[in-house]
Amino acid sequence: MTDSRTSSSAQSEPPGRQIERFLQFLMKLEASDLHLTPRHRPLFRLNGALKTVDAFPSPLSEEDLNQLAEELTGDPLDIAIPRSGSLDGALTAGEESEGRFRFNIFRR
Repeated sequence: MTDSRTSSSAQSEPPGRQIERFLQFLMKLEASDLHLTPRHRPLFRLNGALKTVDAFPSPLSEEDLNQLAEELTGDPLDIAIPRSGSLDGALTAGEESEGRFRFNIFRR
């Protein structure tokens, strides 16, 4: 899936904005899931298939995932997710709870 908008790495986003940006794309693409893994581009589940989008051209760093884990759980990545584990959850987006999306952060 491609999107005409481009951006820099998620690292350039101020705290609290990464998740908001992901939620905007989940709603725009009508995706159901967001999969985040270090050294890989974010994956969006669209019609049952995992796809990357041009708006997120760079792989996520450990620093990106640490910021996202803190935004989602309030805890740093090492506390939220053991070194080789994963974290599953759900988010609700929109002013009137228009969408509910699942997320997975996986550490290798």
